[in-house]
Amino acid sequence: MSGFQGLFIPGPTNIPDAVLQAMQRPAIDIYSGEMIGITDSCLADLAGIFRTKGRTYIYAANGHGGWEAALTNVLSRGELVLALESGRFATGWGEMASMLGVEVEVLKGDWRRAVDPAALEERLRKDKAHLIKAILVVQIDTASGVVNDIPAMRKALDKLNTERLAVGAPLTQMRVGIFTGPLVAGCMGSHQRLEYTTLGDTVNTAARLESFDKDFIDPELPPTHCRILIGEPTHRRLGDLFETKRLLNKQLKGKTEETTIYWVVGEALTNSYATESDRRIS
Repeated sequence: MSGFQGLFIPGPTNIPDAVLQAMQRPAIDIYSGEMIGITDSCLADLAGIFRTKGRTYIYAANGHGGWEAALTNVLSRGELVLALESGRFATGWGEMASMLGVEVEVLKGDWRRAVDPAALEERLRKDKAHLIKAILVVQIDTASGVVNDIPAMRKALDKLNTERLAVGAPLTQMRVGIFTGPLVAGCMGSHQRLEYTTLGDTVNTAARLESFDKDFIDPELPPTHCRILIGEPTHRRLGDLFETKRLLNKQLKGKTEETTIYWVVGEALTNSYATESDRRIS
């Protein structure tokens, strides 16, 4: 077939000719000069696109890679998530979670209509034991053409948390533990079953930080729906990029020595971006 061969589906979209032509350029040095300038420009421009004053990050993957990153960094095997059905990709995210060992409940919907925020609120109210750890929802499901009202769902969650806070019930929230150090990562197993995983004391310590005293609240810090605890090596690497508070030294479960625990309060208001030498550290 001669001429332009167009791809006429909801996604992915066609790559503009100008971009295709730019891809024919020779590779450039990725550690200095032009590449660092391009990267800084992309990070700054992304902040404007997403209307945030926070720091932006670039994740080298398609949307499915973003799914996997969210699932593996937030959830543990056996935990329950609620997948909101609105099309093929909405259910696909739930299927990926199931492959990773997460228990998945699907809030049934209609591929011709957006998820009803009231139905989401009703289901969460029935979760008296607070077993649901996360909600999986896509903003735009290209397979069905449905656009979900994410702000309305956020309001439903905030309303529910306000009511739970008033009666002393647990909030819908998340915990993150981060520890910096050596580890082993890759696909492990046999030719019959390979799984991507990480091993080592660094991974174990991060998991212990995530699960540390789940009901702990620091009265000096503002209430938050996301608690991030880090260890001393990570604290050193952060430098002045984020505001942190040292909590205590604690012998975590399974450890013989104490770990210094810090709470990440938020991005520092007067931080400076990493120097050129810092950016070269992978």
